[in-house]
Amino acid sequence: MPSSVAFSGRVAFGDSLAEGLLSSAEELGSTLIVVGAARGGLLGRFTVGSVAGALLHASPVPVLLAPEGWRDHAPQLTRVTSMVGTRAGAEAVLATGERLSAAAGVPLRLVSLLALDLPGDAQAPKQNVGEHHAATVLEEASAATGVVATAVVAKGDTIQDAISRLDWEPGEVVVVGSSRLAQPSRLFLGSTAAAMLRELPVPMIVVPRPE
Repeated sequence: MPSSVAFSGRVAFGDSLAEGLLSSAEELGSTLIVVGAARGGLLGRFTVGSVAGALLHASPVPVLLAPEGWRDHAPQLTRVTSMVGTRAGAEAVLATGERLSAAAGVPLRLVSLLALDLPGDAQAPKQNVGEHHAATVLEEASAATGVVATAVVAKGDTIQDAISRLDWEPGEVVVVGSSRLAQPSRLFLGSTAAAMLRELPVPMIVVPRPE
């Protein structure tokens, strides 16, 4: 660990690695669980292993997923991107992004994925809705917190295509919400976030579904 980071170690016991992590997080009042990629994955990409998979479908606290090789870069946090939308739970994603960017003193970027998977002319009206929504969220976030933010609508034929077209800083982190299938106060990785994970070159934080 870098000398500038205060840390402590402990040994936890559980029937599984995921259970041990979850019980420790609850006991310690943790605000975040950080896990790395499974071995054998592509450099700069995240491969979900058994432990991460279990956490992504049960954790009551946010989980940060670090892509393969991220430790070698060890960059400073330079920007936070919150993936916003109109579904329930968007407030938690926005609030997490606001707190993280404010605490680190870095810009906040709001990205809308509303204009995806629509053929031809059908994409235009949906894109307008996405741009309007992103602008509205940006206005509300700026008024409520004073955090510096920009709003972007991700464009592409697929989720992976849209993610690949966005610019990503080496020291960036992405915040996403849980699926509608998640239990209240629990995390559940949805299909959109899972598709993003296969393309993202930066860490992703998945937040639990609000009460």
